[in-house]
Amino acid sequence: MKDILGLKTSKIYKREIYIFFLIYLFINTLVIYKYATRQHFINPIFLSIIYAIFLWLIFFINYKIKFKERTYKWLFYLISLLFFIFSIWLNIHVDKFALKVDRWSAMEAGIKALFHNEYPYSALDHLKGQTSNLPALIFLGIPFYLIGDVGYLQSFTFIIFLIIISIYFKSYKIRFSALLLIIFSSTYCYDIYVKSDIISNFILLLTFVVLSEKYFKSESKKSIIINSLGSALLLMTRLVTVIPLTLALLKRFLNFKTKNKALFLLTFLLITIISFFIVFKNFGSLNNFMRYNPFYLQNSQLPFSLSLFCIFLSISYSFYVKSFNGLIKACTLILLITVLLSLIAKTIEFKGLQNSILNSRFDISYFNFVSPFLIFYITLIYDKINLNNKIDN
Repeated sequence: MKDILGLKTSKIYKREIYIFFLIYLFINTLVIYKYATRQHFINPIFLSIIYAIFLWLIFFINYKIKFKERTYKWLFYLISLLFFIFSIWLNIHVDKFALKVDRWSAMEAGIKALFHNEYPYSALDHLKGQTSNLPALIFLGIPFYLIGDVGYLQSFTFIIFLIIISIYFKSYKIRFSALLLIIFSSTYCYDIYVKSDIISNFILLLTFVVLSEKYFKSESKKSIIINSLGSALLLMTRLVTVIPLTLALLKRFLNFKTKNKALFLLTFLLITIISFFIVFKNFGSLNNFMRYNPFYLQNSQLPFSLSLFCIFLSISYSFYVKSFNGLIKACTLILLITVLLSLIAKTIEFKGLQNSILNSRFDISYFNFVSPFLIFYITLIYDKINLNNKIDN
């Protein structure tokens, strides 16, 4: 009976890893196709197919071939170091003022305004736009601005990603698999190239969810304060972070004793009020605030009704999450649904995929809301398959 159940479980894991890898393949190939249309040397469809085949071969070879654990250890550290150095080199050598993406300068403009005691949301970036960064995202960029480039945030969060997979996964083969998934992700490499903060933001969100589940799940005072502090700061980076935070913390919060609920809410409100005061204290007039604030810009990609639907979905599903694997899977799928709904809404609004994707009416980098959770979930399934294979052998 155990063998039958084990075989059935193994088949479920294998089916899931293929499904979620296909999602990974779709997202990254879509990014390749979009930017391949902007050159005239290689047919964009051909280039996208080659890239998809390359990803599939990397996945298949790593899945089938087995080395000694020591080999995986050396490969993991060597490739991690090389990619980290590459990310630093890329940040130094890319002319940021030539980029047609303004996320780096939107963050920098907000930081400069804050340092000059000005209102960050009326400051102009290098493309004459305004920042939509919520307070904590501006704070996050300050250390990297001070050392010379907010783009170094991507190199820092790459190290954070390596640390979190090393904490959670003991096998170097599994760690190496996660490393391959992130360094060959076109969405991730694009974010590094344009000095965007999206995937860094969601790597930190993933890190918080993993550490909260692993180390701070109790109802101790320390755990409550850490969870409240972390959720408040992350919610003040991007509004969409409410989805994983709800899935991870809502059910736990509702089971708290009354005094612990009060402690959580008090800490949350205190951090939020202090952060908002620092950033919004120089807003000037009410008219200025209404014209220049991050909330409108962050909600412009998804109609308010669809945003409410995604939040309602995460609230409802949070009561059905029974395991850590289930939590990461739910975060991945609901974030994916949110981004796909945004894509559909923009495609309808601008009458076709040509305008929504190729002409950038829809921001394709929003798929990076999903990428860290998707990569981590694929790695979780692969770890389960690897464990089952060891038991069978």
